[in-house]
Amino acid sequence: LLRRQLEDNGRPLFDEFVMVKNLIQEYEEDRFLEETFIMSFNHCPASSDDESKAPGNPCSRLSLAREKSIEIIRQTFDSIEPVAHITNGDEVKYGADSEFPFIGNFHKTLPHKSNGLVDVDAYLMLVNECIEKVNVTGCSMVPGTGVLANSLGGYYLPAQGVPPWALVLPPPPSVDSAEMALMYAEVAWMALLRDVPFSEYGDNPLAAEAAASLSEMAAQPDIDNALYRRPLGQDGKIDPSSQLFRLDFEGVTTGPMVSQFLFETFEYDGIVVEPKITTVVPDSDAMTTFEEFLCVQNGGAECFEPPERDPIPRYIRNARDLGFVSQRDRVTSIYVRAAFIKGILQPQISFYDNVKRQEGFSTQGIPRIDYQIVSAAAGISPAWYSKWNVHRAVRPEGYGGLVDQTVSADGTNFPVHPSILKNVVIERMVDKWGSALLPQMNTEGCPAHPSYPAGHAMIAGASVTVLKAYMDPDATRCYPFPIKEAAPDGLSLNVLIADNSGSDCITVNGELNKLAHNLSLGRDMSGLHFRSDATSGILQGEAYAITYLQDDLDRQPECATLKFKSFQGNFIELSPRRKECQEAPESITTSYLG
Repeated sequence: LLRRQLEDNGRPLFDEFVMVKNLIQEYEEDRFLEETFIMSFNHCPASSDDESKAPGNPCSRLSLAREKSIEIIRQTFDSIEPVAHITNGDEVKYGADSEFPFIGNFHKTLPHKSNGLVDVDAYLMLVNECIEKVNVTGCSMVPGTGVLANSLGGYYLPAQGVPPWALVLPPPPSVDSAEMALMYAEVAWMALLRDVPFSEYGDNPLAAEAAASLSEMAAQPDIDNALYRRPLGQDGKIDPSSQLFRLDFEGVTTGPMVSQFLFETFEYDGIVVEPKITTVVPDSDAMTTFEEFLCVQNGGAECFEPPERDPIPRYIRNARDLGFVSQRDRVTSIYVRAAFIKGILQPQISFYDNVKRQEGFSTQGIPRIDYQIVSAAAGISPAWYSKWNVHRAVRPEGYGGLVDQTVSADGTNFPVHPSILKNVVIERMVDKWGSALLPQMNTEGCPAHPSYPAGHAMIAGASVTVLKAYMDPDATRCYPFPIKEAAPDGLSLNVLIADNSGSDCITVNGELNKLAHNLSLGRDMSGLHFRSDATSGILQGEAYAITYLQDDLDRQPECATLKFKSFQGNFIELSPRRKECQEAPESITTSYLG
Protein backbone atom coordinates (compact mmCIF):
# COMPACT_ATOMS: atom_id res chain seq x y z
CA LEU A 1 0.00 0.00 0.00
CA LEU A 2 2.81 2.39 0.90
CA ARG A 3 4.59 1.68 -2.40
CA ARG A 4 1.41 2.40 -4.38
CA GLN A 5 0.77 5.62 -2.45
CA LEU A 6 4.29 6.86 -3.07
CA GLU A 7 4.12 6.02 -6.76
CA ASP A 8 0.69 7.64 -7.13
CA ASN A 9 2.00 10.83 -5.53
CA GLY A 10 4.96 10.91 -7.89
CA ARG A 11 7.47 10.67 -5.04
CA PRO A 12 10.72 8.79 -5.62
CA LEU A 13 10.72 5.23 -4.42
CA PHE A 14 13.93 3.36 -3.72
CA ASP A 15 14.57 -0.34 -3.44
CA GLU A 16 15.46 -0.18 0.21
CA PHE A 17 13.62 1.66 2.94
CA VAL A 18 12.82 0.85 6.52
CA MET A 19 9.19 0.27 7.51
CA VAL A 20 8.63 0.85 11.21
CA LYS A 21 5.35 -0.12 12.83
CA ASN A 22 3.73 1.06 16.00
CA LEU A 23 5.23 -0.43 19.13
CA ILE A 24 2.59 -2.67 20.64
CA GLN A 25 1.26 -1.41 23.95
CA GLU A 26 1.08 -4.91 25.41
CA TYR A 27 4.87 -5.24 25.24
CA GLU A 28 5.39 -2.02 27.16
CA GLU A 29 2.70 -2.75 29.72
CA ASP A 30 3.32 -6.44 30.34
CA ARG A 31 7.11 -6.54 30.12
CA PHE A 32 8.35 -3.18 31.37
CA LEU A 33 5.68 -2.15 33.84
CA GLU A 34 5.01 -5.59 35.28
CA GLU A 35 8.72 -6.18 35.83
CA THR A 36 9.01 -2.73 37.41
CA PHE A 37 6.21 -3.21 39.90
CA ILE A 38 6.01 -6.95 40.45
CA MET A 39 8.55 -7.15 43.27
CA SER A 40 6.84 -4.40 45.21
CA PHE A 41 3.40 -5.91 44.65
CA ASN A 42 4.60 -9.21 46.05
CA HIS A 43 4.87 -7.51 49.43
CA CYS A 44 1.34 -6.03 49.29
CA PRO A 45 -1.66 -7.74 50.91
CA ALA A 46 -4.11 -9.43 48.58
CA SER A 47 -7.10 -8.23 50.60
CA SER A 48 -9.17 -5.26 49.52
CA ASP A 49 -9.78 -3.79 52.94
CA ASP A 50 -10.15 -0.04 53.29
CA GLU A 51 -6.81 0.34 55.04
CA SER A 52 -4.86 -1.09 52.10
CA LYS A 53 -6.63 1.39 49.81
CA ALA A 54 -5.87 4.48 51.91
CA PRO A 55 -4.03 7.25 49.97
CA GLY A 56 -1.02 7.04 52.26
CA ASN A 57 -0.71 3.30 51.95
CA PRO A 58 2.42 2.20 49.98
CA CYS A 59 0.48 -0.45 48.07
CA SER A 60 -2.15 2.09 47.10
CA ARG A 61 0.55 4.44 45.84
CA LEU A 62 2.12 1.62 43.82
CA SER A 63 -1.20 0.75 42.26
CA LEU A 64 -1.89 4.38 41.38
CA ALA A 65 1.61 4.84 39.92
CA ARG A 66 1.18 1.74 37.78
CA GLU A 67 -2.20 2.86 36.48
CA LYS A 68 -0.96 6.36 35.62
CA SER A 69 2.20 5.03 33.95
CA ILE A 70 0.17 2.66 31.78
CA GLU A 71 -2.21 5.49 30.89
CA ILE A 72 0.65 7.78 29.83
CA ILE A 73 2.35 5.04 27.79
CA ARG A 74 -0.97 4.29 26.06
CA GLN A 75 -1.48 7.95 25.22
CA THR A 76 2.06 8.28 23.86
CA PHE A 77 1.97 5.17 21.70
CA ASP A 78 -1.60 5.76 20.54
CA SER A 79 -0.32 8.96 18.94
CA ILE A 80 2.29 7.09 16.87
CA GLU A 81 1.34 5.79 13.46
CA PRO A 82 3.36 3.42 11.25
CA VAL A 83 6.05 5.37 9.43
CA ALA A 84 8.41 4.81 6.51
CA HIS A 85 11.98 6.05 6.62
CA ILE A 86 13.05 6.63 3.02
CA THR A 87 16.69 7.20 2.11
CA ASN A 88 18.17 9.19 -0.76
CA GLY A 89 19.03 5.91 -2.51
CA ASP A 90 22.81 6.41 -2.49
CA GLU A 91 23.50 3.16 -0.62
CA VAL A 92 21.72 1.28 -3.43
CA LYS A 93 22.75 3.38 -6.43
CA TYR A 94 26.38 3.33 -5.33
CA GLY A 95 26.26 -0.07 -3.66
CA ALA A 96 28.73 -2.90 -3.26
CA ASP A 97 28.73 -3.83 -6.96
CA SER A 98 29.02 -0.31 -8.36
CA GLU A 99 32.14 1.36 -9.69
CA PHE A 100 32.08 3.76 -6.74
CA PRO A 101 30.83 1.71 -3.77
CA PHE A 102 29.26 3.66 -0.90
CA ILE A 103 30.66 7.07 -1.90
CA GLY A 104 27.50 8.73 -0.51
CA ASN A 105 27.78 7.02 2.85
CA PHE A 106 29.78 7.39 6.05
CA HIS A 107 32.66 4.93 6.46
CA LYS A 108 35.29 6.74 8.47
CA THR A 109 37.59 4.45 10.58
CA LEU A 110 37.14 1.60 8.06
CA PRO A 111 39.98 0.58 5.70
CA HIS A 112 40.20 2.61 2.45
CA LYS A 113 41.94 2.28 -0.90
CA SER A 114 44.50 4.83 -2.04
CA ASN A 115 41.83 6.92 -3.81
CA GLY A 116 39.57 7.02 -0.72
CA LEU A 117 37.10 4.27 -1.68
CA VAL A 118 36.05 2.17 1.30
CA ASP A 119 36.75 -1.53 1.70
CA VAL A 120 33.36 -3.00 0.66
CA ASP A 121 33.48 -6.04 2.96
CA ALA A 122 34.25 -3.84 5.96
CA TYR A 123 31.31 -1.54 5.20
CA LEU A 124 28.89 -4.45 4.75
CA MET A 125 30.08 -5.96 8.01
CA LEU A 126 29.44 -2.67 9.82
CA VAL A 127 25.87 -2.56 8.51
CA ASN A 128 24.93 -6.24 8.60
CA GLU A 129 26.80 -7.60 11.62
CA CYS A 130 26.90 -4.55 13.88
CA ILE A 131 23.95 -2.21 13.23
CA GLU A 132 21.27 -4.56 11.87
CA LYS A 133 21.95 -7.32 14.40
CA VAL A 134 22.31 -4.90 17.35
CA ASN A 135 25.43 -6.82 18.21
CA VAL A 136 28.14 -5.19 20.33
CA THR A 137 30.47 -8.11 19.61
CA GLY A 138 29.77 -7.78 15.89
CA CYS A 139 30.62 -4.08 16.11
CA SER A 140 33.94 -4.91 17.69
CA MET A 141 34.79 -7.27 14.84
CA VAL A 142 34.39 -4.60 12.14
CA PRO A 143 37.81 -4.04 10.49
CA GLY A 144 39.52 -0.69 10.89
CA THR A 145 41.21 1.67 13.31
CA GLY A 146 39.72 4.06 15.81
CA VAL A 147 36.41 4.02 17.65
CA LEU A 148 32.98 4.42 16.06
CA ALA A 149 30.61 6.70 17.98
CA ASN A 150 27.71 4.72 19.40
CA SER A 151 26.51 2.88 16.30
CA LEU A 152 23.78 1.19 18.38
CA GLY A 153 22.59 4.40 20.06
CA GLY A 154 19.47 4.61 17.90
CA TYR A 155 17.97 1.62 19.69
CA TYR A 156 17.78 3.42 23.03
CA LEU A 157 14.20 3.93 24.22
CA PRO A 158 13.84 7.21 26.19
CA ALA A 159 11.70 7.16 29.33
CA GLN A 160 9.67 10.10 28.04
CA GLY A 161 8.74 11.21 24.54
CA VAL A 162 8.29 9.10 21.42
CA PRO A 163 10.69 6.27 20.52
CA PRO A 164 13.54 7.17 18.15
CA TRP A 165 12.08 5.53 15.05
CA ALA A 166 8.85 7.57 15.26
CA LEU A 167 10.46 10.82 14.02
CA VAL A 168 10.94 10.73 10.26
CA LEU A 169 13.20 13.08 8.31
CA PRO A 170 13.31 13.89 4.60
CA PRO A 171 16.28 12.15 2.97
CA PRO A 172 19.49 14.18 2.72
CA PRO A 173 20.73 15.34 -0.71
CA SER A 174 22.24 12.63 -2.90
CA VAL A 175 26.00 12.63 -3.32
CA ASP A 176 25.74 13.41 -7.05
CA SER A 177 23.12 16.18 -6.69
CA ALA A 178 23.34 19.93 -7.28
CA GLU A 179 22.11 20.45 -3.69
CA MET A 180 25.07 18.53 -2.28
CA ALA A 181 27.44 20.54 -4.46
CA LEU A 182 25.90 23.76 -3.14
CA MET A 183 26.20 22.60 0.46
CA TYR A 184 29.85 21.72 -0.03
CA ALA A 185 30.47 25.11 -1.61
CA GLU A 186 28.91 26.72 1.47
CA VAL A 187 31.10 24.91 4.01
CA ALA A 188 34.13 25.63 1.80
CA TRP A 189 33.35 29.37 1.85
CA MET A 190 32.87 29.10 5.61
CA ALA A 191 36.38 27.67 5.90
CA LEU A 192 37.82 30.44 3.71
CA LEU A 193 36.11 33.08 5.87
CA ARG A 194 36.93 31.57 9.27
CA ASP A 195 39.11 34.48 10.38
CA VAL A 196 36.99 37.33 8.98
CA PRO A 197 34.95 39.03 11.76
CA PHE A 198 31.19 38.62 11.37
CA SER A 199 30.86 42.38 11.86
CA GLU A 200 32.81 42.95 8.62
CA TYR A 201 30.85 40.60 6.33
CA GLY A 202 29.00 43.56 4.80
CA ASP A 203 32.25 45.16 3.58
CA ASN A 204 34.56 42.19 3.05
CA PRO A 205 35.30 41.34 -0.64
CA LEU A 206 35.64 37.61 0.05
CA ALA A 207 32.29 37.54 1.86
CA ALA A 208 30.73 39.39 -1.07
CA GLU A 209 32.21 36.83 -3.48
CA ALA A 210 30.91 33.98 -1.34
CA ALA A 211 27.40 35.45 -1.25
CA ALA A 212 27.38 36.01 -5.04
CA SER A 213 28.67 32.50 -5.79
CA LEU A 214 26.20 30.80 -3.43
CA SER A 215 23.33 32.95 -4.78
CA GLU A 216 24.12 31.78 -8.30
CA MET A 217 24.18 28.12 -7.23
CA ALA A 218 20.96 28.57 -5.22
CA ALA A 219 19.18 29.71 -8.39
CA GLN A 220 19.59 26.30 -10.04
CA PRO A 221 16.27 24.52 -10.76
CA ASP A 222 17.04 21.46 -8.61
CA ILE A 223 17.76 23.47 -5.45
CA ASP A 224 15.23 23.52 -2.59
CA ASN A 225 16.00 26.72 -0.70
CA ALA A 226 12.83 26.51 1.41
CA LEU A 227 13.51 22.97 2.66
CA TYR A 228 16.99 23.89 3.84
CA ARG A 229 15.93 27.28 5.24
CA ARG A 230 18.29 29.20 2.97
CA PRO A 231 17.48 32.94 3.35
CA LEU A 232 17.37 34.98 0.14
CA GLY A 233 16.47 38.59 -0.61
CA GLN A 234 13.57 39.60 -2.83
CA ASP A 235 16.00 39.64 -5.74
CA GLY A 236 16.88 36.01 -5.03
CA LYS A 237 20.36 36.89 -3.79
CA ILE A 238 22.09 36.36 -0.44
CA ASP A 239 22.96 39.49 1.52
CA PRO A 240 26.47 39.08 3.00
CA SER A 241 25.75 41.05 6.19
CA SER A 242 22.40 39.50 7.22
CA GLN A 243 21.86 36.24 5.28
CA LEU A 244 25.22 34.63 4.53
CA PHE A 245 25.61 31.36 6.52
CA ARG A 246 22.30 31.92 8.35
CA LEU A 247 19.00 30.04 8.62
CA ASP A 248 15.60 31.36 7.63
CA PHE A 249 14.09 31.03 11.10
CA GLU A 250 12.47 33.99 12.84
CA GLY A 251 15.10 36.31 14.32
CA VAL A 252 18.15 34.54 12.88
CA THR A 253 18.67 37.07 10.09
CA THR A 254 18.01 40.03 12.40
CA GLY A 255 20.90 41.73 14.19
CA PRO A 256 24.38 40.25 14.73
CA MET A 257 25.33 36.73 13.65
CA VAL A 258 26.00 35.63 17.24
CA SER A 259 23.10 35.19 19.67
CA GLN A 260 23.01 37.64 22.57
CA PHE A 261 22.85 34.67 24.93
CA LEU A 262 26.50 33.93 24.10
CA PHE A 263 27.58 37.45 25.12
CA GLU A 264 25.93 37.64 28.55
CA THR A 265 27.78 37.18 31.84
CA PHE A 266 26.13 34.46 33.92
CA GLU A 267 26.43 33.02 37.42
CA TYR A 268 27.12 29.34 38.05
CA ASP A 269 27.14 28.14 41.69
CA GLY A 270 28.10 31.62 42.84
CA ILE A 271 30.87 31.89 40.24
CA VAL A 272 30.44 34.86 37.93
CA VAL A 273 31.47 33.83 34.41
CA GLU A 274 32.39 36.27 31.67
CA PRO A 275 31.74 34.47 28.34
CA LYS A 276 35.17 34.83 26.77
CA ILE A 277 36.89 31.85 25.14
CA THR A 278 40.50 30.87 24.53
CA THR A 279 40.08 29.93 20.90
CA VAL A 280 42.76 28.85 18.39
CA VAL A 281 45.05 31.14 16.44
CA PRO A 282 44.16 32.28 12.88
CA ASP A 283 44.89 30.00 9.91
CA SER A 284 44.85 26.88 12.11
CA ASP A 285 43.56 24.68 9.31
CA ALA A 286 44.60 21.07 8.79
CA MET A 287 43.86 18.07 6.55
CA THR A 288 44.77 19.93 3.38
CA THR A 289 46.74 17.09 1.71
CA PHE A 290 45.31 13.79 0.46
CA GLU A 291 47.78 11.90 2.64
CA GLU A 292 46.35 13.61 5.74
CA PHE A 293 42.83 12.99 4.41
CA LEU A 294 43.43 9.23 4.07
CA CYS A 295 44.96 9.10 7.53
CA VAL A 296 41.83 10.73 8.98
CA GLN A 297 39.45 8.51 6.98
CA ASN A 298 41.26 5.39 8.18
CA GLY A 299 40.66 6.41 11.79
CA GLY A 300 43.90 8.17 12.66
CA ALA A 301 43.57 10.45 15.70
CA GLU A 302 46.83 12.36 15.30
CA CYS A 303 47.26 12.81 11.56
CA PHE A 304 48.60 16.36 11.99
CA GLU A 305 49.68 18.71 14.73
CA PRO A 306 46.92 20.11 16.97
CA PRO A 307 46.14 23.81 16.44
CA GLU A 308 47.87 26.38 18.61
CA ARG A 309 45.61 27.91 21.26
CA ASP A 310 45.21 31.65 21.52
CA PRO A 311 46.20 32.56 25.11
CA ILE A 312 44.08 35.72 25.13
CA PRO A 313 40.39 35.28 26.13
CA ARG A 314 38.03 36.76 23.53
CA TYR A 315 34.34 37.11 22.76
CA ILE A 316 33.04 35.12 19.78
CA ARG A 317 33.83 37.25 16.75
CA ASN A 318 34.19 34.99 13.70
CA ALA A 319 33.49 31.55 12.24
CA ARG A 320 36.62 30.04 13.79
CA ASP A 321 35.52 31.14 17.25
CA LEU A 322 31.95 29.91 16.77
CA GLY A 323 33.20 26.62 15.32
CA PHE A 324 35.54 26.24 18.28
CA VAL A 325 32.72 26.79 20.80
CA SER A 326 30.45 24.32 19.01
CA GLN A 327 33.19 21.68 19.31
CA ARG A 328 34.14 22.36 22.93
CA ASP A 329 30.70 22.69 24.53
CA ARG A 330 29.27 19.97 26.78
CA VAL A 331 26.40 19.56 24.31
CA THR A 332 23.65 20.86 26.65
CA SER A 333 25.82 23.29 28.60
CA ILE A 334 25.10 26.31 26.38
CA TYR A 335 21.36 26.04 27.02
CA VAL A 336 21.65 25.55 30.78
CA ARG A 337 23.98 28.54 30.74
CA ALA A 338 21.30 30.59 28.96
CA ALA A 339 18.92 29.85 31.81
CA PHE A 340 21.58 31.01 34.31
CA ILE A 341 21.62 34.58 32.98
CA LYS A 342 20.22 36.77 35.73
CA GLY A 343 16.78 38.17 34.99
CA ILE A 344 16.15 36.20 31.82
CA LEU A 345 14.13 33.27 33.20
CA GLN A 346 12.71 33.92 36.68
CA PRO A 347 10.01 36.51 35.80
CA GLN A 348 8.40 34.14 33.32
CA ILE A 349 7.64 31.25 35.69
CA SER A 350 4.25 32.26 37.04
CA PHE A 351 2.11 29.16 37.49
CA TYR A 352 1.81 29.75 41.23
CA ASP A 353 1.45 33.55 41.07
CA ASN A 354 -2.25 33.33 41.96
CA VAL A 355 -1.90 30.48 44.44
CA LYS A 356 -1.32 31.33 48.11
CA ARG A 357 1.49 29.75 50.14
CA GLN A 358 2.94 27.76 47.24
CA GLU A 359 5.79 28.10 44.79
CA GLY A 360 7.33 25.74 42.29
CA PHE A 361 10.44 23.64 42.79
CA SER A 362 10.47 20.00 41.67
CA THR A 363 7.59 20.97 39.38
CA GLN A 364 6.83 24.46 38.06
CA GLY A 365 10.17 25.79 39.27
CA ILE A 366 13.74 26.52 38.25
CA PRO A 367 15.10 23.05 39.18
CA ARG A 368 12.47 21.40 37.01
CA ILE A 369 13.25 23.64 34.07
CA ASP A 370 16.99 22.99 34.38
CA TYR A 371 16.19 19.28 34.34
CA GLN A 372 13.90 19.63 31.31
CA ILE A 373 16.55 21.51 29.31
CA VAL A 374 18.94 18.59 29.70
CA SER A 375 16.38 15.77 29.59
CA ALA A 376 14.70 16.94 26.39
CA ALA A 377 18.14 16.89 24.77
CA ALA A 378 18.88 13.48 26.29
CA GLY A 379 16.43 12.08 23.78
CA ILE A 380 19.15 12.28 21.15
CA SER A 381 18.43 8.69 20.13
CA PRO A 382 16.11 9.77 17.26
CA ALA A 383 19.10 11.50 15.66
CA TRP A 384 21.24 8.42 16.20
CA TYR A 385 18.55 6.19 14.71
CA SER A 386 18.40 8.42 11.61
CA LYS A 387 22.20 8.52 11.43
CA TRP A 388 23.07 4.86 11.79
CA ASN A 389 19.90 2.89 11.02
CA VAL A 390 18.54 4.86 8.08
CA HIS A 391 20.75 7.31 6.17
CA ARG A 392 24.43 6.69 7.05
CA ALA A 393 25.22 9.89 5.13
CA VAL A 394 28.71 11.03 4.13
CA ARG A 395 30.41 13.82 6.09
CA PRO A 396 31.65 17.03 4.42
CA GLU A 397 35.27 15.90 4.73
CA GLY A 398 34.39 12.65 2.89
CA TYR A 399 32.63 14.53 0.10
CA GLY A 400 35.62 16.86 -0.09
CA GLY A 401 37.80 13.85 -0.84
CA LEU A 402 35.60 13.03 -3.84
CA VAL A 403 35.83 16.62 -5.12
CA ASP A 404 39.58 16.80 -4.61
CA GLN A 405 40.20 13.55 -6.48
CA THR A 406 37.95 14.64 -9.34
CA VAL A 407 39.65 18.02 -9.87
CA SER A 408 43.14 16.56 -9.52
CA ALA A 409 44.98 15.73 -12.74
CA ASP A 410 45.85 12.19 -11.63
CA GLY A 411 42.81 11.54 -9.40
CA THR A 412 39.68 9.39 -9.76
CA ASN A 413 36.78 10.95 -11.65
CA PHE A 414 33.96 10.63 -9.11
CA PRO A 415 30.31 11.39 -10.09
CA VAL A 416 29.93 14.65 -8.15
CA HIS A 417 27.76 17.39 -9.63
CA PRO A 418 29.60 19.51 -12.22
CA SER A 419 28.46 22.77 -10.59
CA ILE A 420 31.10 22.32 -7.87
CA LEU A 421 34.02 21.36 -10.09
CA LYS A 422 34.58 24.65 -11.89
CA ASN A 423 33.19 26.82 -9.09
CA VAL A 424 35.24 29.80 -7.97
CA VAL A 425 35.34 28.41 -4.43
CA ILE A 426 37.51 25.49 -5.64
CA GLU A 427 39.92 27.99 -7.18
CA ARG A 428 40.09 29.90 -3.89
CA MET A 429 40.69 26.68 -1.91
CA VAL A 430 43.51 25.53 -4.20
CA ASP A 431 45.11 28.99 -4.01
CA LYS A 432 45.01 28.98 -0.21
CA TRP A 433 45.58 25.34 0.74
CA GLY A 434 46.74 23.59 -2.43
CA SER A 435 43.74 21.23 -2.62
CA ALA A 436 39.94 21.09 -2.77
CA LEU A 437 39.78 19.16 0.53
CA LEU A 438 37.73 20.72 3.34
CA PRO A 439 40.20 21.88 6.03
CA GLN A 440 39.45 20.74 9.57
CA MET A 441 39.97 22.53 12.88
CA ASN A 442 40.99 19.53 14.99
CA THR A 443 43.39 16.61 14.73
CA GLU A 444 40.82 13.86 14.10
CA GLY A 445 38.57 15.70 11.66
CA CYS A 446 34.86 15.02 11.97
CA PRO A 447 33.38 12.72 14.63
CA ALA A 448 33.14 9.01 13.89
CA HIS A 449 29.43 8.85 13.17
CA PRO A 450 27.32 9.71 10.09
CA SER A 451 26.54 13.28 9.13
CA TYR A 452 22.74 13.40 8.86
CA PRO A 453 21.16 14.72 11.01
CA ALA A 454 23.52 16.64 13.28
CA GLY A 455 23.30 15.49 16.90
CA HIS A 456 24.26 18.96 18.13
CA ALA A 457 21.46 20.43 16.01
CA MET A 458 18.89 18.03 17.43
CA ILE A 459 19.97 18.93 20.96
CA ALA A 460 19.81 22.62 20.03
CA GLY A 461 16.27 22.21 18.71
CA ALA A 462 15.12 20.29 21.79
CA SER A 463 16.73 22.49 24.47
CA VAL A 464 15.81 25.77 22.80
CA THR A 465 12.20 24.59 22.54
CA VAL A 466 12.12 24.17 26.33
CA LEU A 467 13.67 27.61 26.83
CA LYS A 468 11.20 29.29 24.48
CA ALA A 469 8.25 27.83 26.39
CA TYR A 470 9.41 29.53 29.58
CA MET A 471 11.25 32.64 28.40
CA ASP A 472 9.04 33.94 25.58
CA PRO A 473 5.86 31.89 25.08
CA ASP A 474 4.15 34.60 23.01
CA ALA A 475 7.30 35.34 20.96
CA THR A 476 6.88 39.07 21.66
CA ARG A 477 9.19 39.67 24.62
CA CYS A 478 11.95 42.14 23.81
CA TYR A 479 15.42 40.92 24.70
CA PRO A 480 15.90 42.69 28.07
CA PHE A 481 19.53 43.80 27.69
CA PRO A 482 21.40 45.98 25.18
CA ILE A 483 22.14 44.35 21.82
CA LYS A 484 25.88 43.76 21.43
CA GLU A 485 28.44 42.48 18.96
CA ALA A 486 32.08 41.49 19.47
CA ALA A 487 34.71 43.94 18.31
CA PRO A 488 36.85 42.65 15.39
CA ASP A 489 39.59 41.59 17.81
CA GLY A 490 37.12 39.97 20.22
CA LEU A 491 38.52 41.82 23.23
CA SER A 492 35.38 43.88 23.88
CA LEU A 493 31.70 44.15 23.03
CA ASN A 494 30.27 47.01 21.01
CA VAL A 495 26.72 48.10 21.89
CA LEU A 496 24.59 48.28 18.74
CA ILE A 497 21.21 48.99 20.38
CA ALA A 498 21.23 50.47 23.87
CA ASP A 499 17.45 50.50 24.32
CA ASN A 500 15.98 47.36 22.76
CA SER A 501 12.30 48.11 23.28
CA GLY A 502 9.32 48.85 21.09
CA SER A 503 7.27 46.90 18.58
CA ASP A 504 10.26 46.25 16.31
CA CYS A 505 12.63 45.05 19.02
CA ILE A 506 14.90 42.04 18.82
CA THR A 507 13.02 39.33 20.71
CA VAL A 508 14.04 36.63 23.16
CA ASN A 509 12.37 34.11 20.84
CA GLY A 510 14.50 35.28 17.92
CA GLU A 511 17.73 35.16 19.92
CA LEU A 512 16.90 31.65 21.10
CA ASN A 513 16.35 30.59 17.49
CA LYS A 514 19.69 32.21 16.73
CA LEU A 515 21.31 30.28 19.59
CA ALA A 516 20.14 27.02 17.99
CA HIS A 517 21.51 28.28 14.67
CA ASN A 518 24.88 29.20 16.22
CA LEU A 519 25.47 25.79 17.79
CA SER A 520 24.30 24.00 14.63
CA LEU A 521 25.84 25.94 11.74
CA GLY A 522 28.83 26.61 14.00
CA ARG A 523 29.60 22.94 13.42
CA ASP A 524 29.39 23.59 9.67
CA MET A 525 31.88 26.43 10.10
CA SER A 526 34.40 24.02 11.59
CA GLY A 527 33.89 21.57 8.69
CA LEU A 528 31.85 18.91 10.49
CA HIS A 529 28.37 19.16 8.95
CA PHE A 530 26.25 20.33 6.04
CA ARG A 531 23.31 22.76 6.15
CA SER A 532 20.88 19.83 5.70
CA ASP A 533 22.22 18.22 8.89
CA ALA A 534 21.50 21.39 10.85
CA THR A 535 18.01 22.16 9.54
CA SER A 536 16.68 18.62 9.91
CA GLY A 537 18.41 18.15 13.25
CA ILE A 538 16.88 21.30 14.74
CA LEU A 539 13.38 20.38 13.60
CA GLN A 540 13.76 16.78 14.77
CA GLY A 541 14.89 18.06 18.17
CA GLU A 542 11.88 20.35 18.38
CA ALA A 543 9.54 17.49 17.45
CA TYR A 544 11.04 15.28 20.16
CA ALA A 545 10.88 18.09 22.75
CA ILE A 546 7.16 18.53 22.08
CA THR A 547 6.49 14.86 22.89
CA TYR A 548 8.82 15.03 25.90
CA LEU A 549 7.11 18.13 27.33
CA GLN A 550 3.69 16.57 26.73
CA ASP A 551 4.69 13.48 28.70
CA ASP A 552 6.18 15.69 31.41
CA LEU A 553 2.96 17.69 31.79
CA ASP A 554 1.01 14.44 32.00
CA ARG A 555 3.19 13.33 34.92
CA GLN A 556 2.97 16.54 36.94
CA PRO A 557 0.28 17.05 39.62
CA GLU A 558 -0.51 20.59 38.45
CA CYS A 559 -2.80 21.25 35.50
CA ALA A 560 -0.23 23.50 33.80
CA THR A 561 0.01 24.41 30.14
CA LEU A 562 2.89 25.36 27.87
CA LYS A 563 3.01 27.53 24.76
CA PHE A 564 5.79 28.51 22.36
CA LYS A 565 6.40 29.55 18.77
CA SER A 566 7.97 26.82 16.67
CA PHE A 567 11.00 27.26 14.44
CA GLN A 568 8.67 27.20 11.45
CA GLY A 569 6.55 30.02 12.85
CA ASN A 570 3.38 28.39 14.20
CA PHE A 571 2.34 28.34 17.85
CA ILE A 572 2.30 25.07 19.79
CA GLU A 573 0.15 24.75 22.93
CA LEU A 574 0.40 21.77 25.26
CA SER A 575 -1.81 20.79 28.19
CA PRO A 576 -2.12 17.63 30.32
CA ARG A 577 -4.22 14.89 28.79
CA ARG A 578 -5.61 13.87 32.19
CA LYS A 579 -9.39 14.08 32.56
CA GLU A 580 -9.19 15.95 35.84
CA CYS A 581 -7.24 18.77 34.20
CA GLN A 582 -10.06 19.37 31.76
CA GLU A 583 -12.41 19.85 34.70
CA ALA A 584 -10.07 21.73 37.11
CA PRO A 585 -10.98 25.18 38.52
CA GLU A 586 -9.54 28.19 36.70
CA SER A 587 -7.22 29.01 39.61
CA ILE A 588 -5.56 25.66 39.21
CA THR A 589 -5.34 25.69 35.41
CA THR A 590 -3.45 29.00 35.44
CA SER A 591 -0.77 28.53 32.82
CA TYR A 592 2.89 29.49 32.77
CA LEU A 593 1.77 32.64 30.98
CA GLY A 594 0.35 34.09 34.22
